[in-house]
This record gives sequence, C-alpha cells and structure tokens, in this order.
Amino acid sequence: MKIIKVILIVVLFLMIVPRNVQAEEFGKVYFYYIDNTDECLEKYYEYDLSNFKTIDEKSYFILNKLFENNMNDITYVPNDTEIISTKVENGLCIININKEGFFTGGRYSEDKFINQLLKTVWSLNGINSIIIYVEGVESNLSGGIDFSVYKNCNNGF
Repeated sequence: MKIIKVILIVVLFLMIVPRNVQAEEFGKVYFYYIDNTDECLEKYYEYDLSNFKTIDEKSYFILNKLFENNMNDITYVPNDTEIISTKVENGLCIININKEGFFTGGRYSEDKFINQLLKTVWSLNGINSIIIYVEGVESNLSGGIDFSVYKNCNNGF
C-alpha cells in the first residue's frame, strides 16, 4: 500500500510542477548543385533554431546562413550581400540589406536568387511574404521583381 501511495504522490507531483519542454525547430537554407546530367537542382541544410526566442532572431540567423554560404555551394546571392537587419510583422519579413551587395544580375539569376530567398524564409513558421529594403529604402530587384506577388500558401496564408 505504501508503494501505491508513493507512486500516486510522484505522479501528482509531476502533473503539478511546470516543465519547460522546448520543441526542436529547424530552418532550411536553400542552395543549388549540378547533377550528373548538368541540371541545376536544389539542396538545403537544416539548422536548429530552438535557441532563438523570436521570429526576428530566427529570420536573421537563417538569412545570414544563406548569405554567408559557408559550404561554398552554388548560390545566386550576390557576393557582397550582407544583412543589416530583419523584422517580421504580421507574417511579412522585412529584409534590410547593404547596397554593395544589391542584385545586378540577369533575369535567370534573379529568379534563382528569389527562389533561394523565399524558400529559406518560408522554412520558418509564421512568414508568408517578404519585402527587401536596401539600407532602409524599400526596393525591388533590378529586373523589377515585385515581392508582393509571392505568398507562402504552405504556412496557411
């Protein structure tokens, strides 16, 4: 009988005491590779985001991984591009980059860059669209790409 009481007390104690259970959350950073038929295909790396508290911190971290390209993968992110800041408001990710790295490539490269950028940002829960600022000024890419037309339907938007 004593054993049953002890078990019951332990179970009640475990139910009452709050526990911090932190779920793992991952973000994906998208790059490209060339397969054996010379086709350009996507690849990605997963990064654990459990240590970041806000979506702003997560988006800043994951975009820095994309722009740094530490694995030396095929990328269409301009070489000198750096992130000044990111901010997420109501599902909109505002990405502020430096003007030295602003995109000046052709339409194909621009499309590939947009694909990398969108897929990387959309790997985070709660982001459904992006806008780019160049040193604090709202900008479209050189090809006139309007980011407002890109919406993430996979996050329920």
